[in-house]
Amino acid sequence: MIKNFRIEILVISILFLSFVFLQNYELNLNLYFADFKHNSKLFYLNQFFINITEFGDSIWYLVFSFFFIIIYLITKSLTNFLKSSIKYKNFFIFNSFMFISLLVTGILTQIIKHVVGRPRPNVVIENNNFDFDLFSLDSSFHSFPSGHSSTIFVVALVMGFFIPKLKYFLYFLALIVSFSRVATNAHYVTDIVGGIAVAYIGLKITIKLFNNYFGL
Repeated sequence: MIKNFRIEILVISILFLSFVFLQNYELNLNLYFADFKHNSKLFYLNQFFINITEFGDSIWYLVFSFFFIIIYLITKSLTNFLKSSIKYKNFFIFNSFMFISLLVTGILTQIIKHVVGRPRPNVVIENNNFDFDLFSLDSSFHSFPSGHSSTIFVVALVMGFFIPKLKYFLYFLALIVSFSRVATNAHYVTDIVGGIAVAYIGLKITIKLFNNYFGL
């Protein structure tokens, strides 16, 4: 099982080493963006990143996918047409796939966050303290990996899986939303890369589950 995720695990391991030894260099990029809110010429760019970062919030994707799953389960029993419709069943599979992938990715992200206990950039900037707080329940030490990044990337990966023609456009949008976490000083670049790696793991686990159940 582990061998199926060896690339992602290798990436995460390399990230551990890099942010332990190179965190000071990473912080320079965060300090650069920290000045945006004090610069009138860059204020609107700062607001742009603040606004789009909300697209990485998993709650909306979970709620909508769960809602459509329930709608399908209710309506499929009402008419034979809906019950036999291939497109309608595919719509159910898509939303089920989205929901499970978000759930798996979210759980993995939270486990790693709580175990690693990496301080967020804004905490480091304010307190000048790089110390990790392992197994922390304090969200100020839940920097790695980025939850918004893992969420938006697993959404893009799932949608790209079902709509291949749009996948590169979706990945590009996911990158912009992910980068907003750096621009708003909530995360480091390595947190973003870690979030992407976790999203890939979440996707692979979901594909495995659905291969067994739906034969995808």
